[in-house]
Amino acid sequence: MAEAGIQRVRALAWSFAQRDLKARFKDTALGWIWSLAIPLATLAVYSVVFGLIFQAGAPRFGTSREPIYAVWLFCGLVAFGFFSGGVLRGIDALIGSSTLMRKVYFPPYAPVLGSLIAGTFQTLVELALVLIVLAALGNVSTTWLLVPVWAALFFAFTAGIAMVFAIASAHLRDIAQITGVLMQFVFFATPVLYPIDQIPPQALGGWLRIVLEANPIGHFVEMFRDLTYGLRPGEVGDWLYLGAAAAIALILGVAVSERFGRDLAEKM
Repeated sequence: MAEAGIQRVRALAWSFAQRDLKARFKDTALGWIWSLAIPLATLAVYSVVFGLIFQAGAPRFGTSREPIYAVWLFCGLVAFGFFSGGVLRGIDALIGSSTLMRKVYFPPYAPVLGSLIAGTFQTLVELALVLIVLAALGNVSTTWLLVPVWAALFFAFTAGIAMVFAIASAHLRDIAQITGVLMQFVFFATPVLYPIDQIPPQALGGWLRIVLEANPIGHFVEMFRDLTYGLRPGEVGDWLYLGAAAAIALILGVAVSERFGRDLAEKM
């Protein structure tokens, strides 16, 4: 029975993922080229503003090579972009499937997971570009082999958070707007643009550093950078933290789906 349930989840999620992939760049001239053009444009803007104007620093490569801020930044943007895009697309996917949900019953997690799977394809393109650049610079190590483990944990974490926000938005549409604003705050509260070591320990009485270091998204971003840019495998404690964060987020997402996702079509 459990195996049949898992297969049903996979089938439903993949069905919605295919639907999302077909519709994402439909009727656009560049098609899937946009999946690279958009993040590269964002990278260029942030690199100029924070790398050249504000002179934000970056640590050395894992090979001790002189740092390149744009490469270090790109690693952070790829990781954070998967999370923020997954949560926001999950909200849109669930609300957008309201008409279909009134006709045919399916669990609310199906369109959310489907949109996350579709977003994974775009992230894989960005990840491939990051690894190609790092390989061209000679910054390669066996730590790259741990990236799939990191990705699995991050997918579970993002899926859980996305389900919570999507179902909350289905009950109260204002949540979708609030989430967009919240993601801007979370972006700057995550060490994507700056190394967390640049935050003074005494800032805001020391609380700012404590809050930033407790941010689980920041830990996922930093682990990805460690594996690919810094060529460090990460401490056992860091991996346990990521595993616990993924498990808690996924359990929370399932609990919210079970408690508030039933008869959701009537409320949408």
